[in-house]
Amino acid sequence: MTAKVLKRLSKHFVSSVPLPDDEIARLQKTRLIGEGIRYRRQIFMSLLDLYLHSAAAAEAIHTAEDLFKISSTMQREMTGLEPVPSTSFLASWYHIAQGYDAGYYGYLWSEVLACDVYACFEDSPEGCMNGQLGKKYRKTILEPGAVKTGDVMLRDFLGRPPNDAAFMRRFNK
Repeated sequence: MTAKVLKRLSKHFVSSVPLPDDEIARLQKTRLIGEGIRYRRQIFMSLLDLYLHSAAAAEAIHTAEDLFKISSTMQREMTGLEPVPSTSFLASWYHIAQGYDAGYYGYLWSEVLACDVYACFEDSPEGCMNGQLGKKYRKTILEPGAVKTGDVMLRDFLGRPPNDAAFMRRFNK
């Protein structure tokens, strides 16, 4: 959230005094705390999901122990964290059994797309308060609903195919 938006939205519940600029600056400095481990875990789970739905997994996994070994190895390699002994997070990870069918990566991809759309507002002179851009968003993304596919709506709004540049830019500020 931009400093301008935070300033506009934050007010003391009794005095209505806005959040001080130095507090807003401190809040913004902490926005990426924990993001590295969160994204490493997201990537691990996405790649594990893709693997579990592959032909390679069908050939390699014959027992629960095989599954645990593969999952644990991937977790170690991708997150740098050891699995908790005598547990298996897969036993409670319902996504792999409820029809997602190798689609867990969609959570992270949706963040990439959201960053691409948000960057249009962020990069405009009015920022998030750009009414004209808000109307374009409403017309090209919200109004069509399921009449158009998501990729078509994104292209209509962005004026180009979506990409990951804005998502990656978040980490270099």
